[in-house]
Amino acid sequence: MSVWTDTWQWHCAHQRHCLELNRCVCGHDRRRDEDFDAQVRRAMEKHPEQSNPQEQSMDIKGISKAKILAALYNASRPQGMGFLQATPGDMTEVEAQKLLDDGQTRFDYLRGGVMKIDLSGDELRTALYDRDNGQGAAEDAITRAIASA
Repeated sequence: MSVWTDTWQWHCAHQRHCLELNRCVCGHDRRRDEDFDAQVRRAMEKHPEQSNPQEQSMDIKGISKAKILAALYNASRPQGMGFLQATPGDMTEVEAQKLLDDGQTRFDYLRGGVMKIDLSGDELRTALYDRDNGQGAAEDAITRAIASA
């Protein structure tokens, strides 16, 4: 696929009808010139962290996963239907450890807060958490939790 096709599909992914028709019907002209393709390539080179969000990760080896879970939950914000399930107050490490002891390591939403994390390994992919909670939010939350210990 060309850079433009990739960009068009990424940009129009929210428009299901565009993808079903395999063409953009929401106003984006696919017949862009090479100048636009060059602009897209430069943007991807300038911001490589946005070109493959699955590569954003953090080494969490040696850090308590309960501390990480509690820190990320406390820094998360409810989104979408999560507002209906949101519970007031922060999560303690004891509450987080109970969830982990029950065998839960993947969290999409937790008590209404958007998480999008997997704590099963020693590497935490932060891209989806950061996408929904703010750039660098995962690392900031974990760093603050470690510093306060």
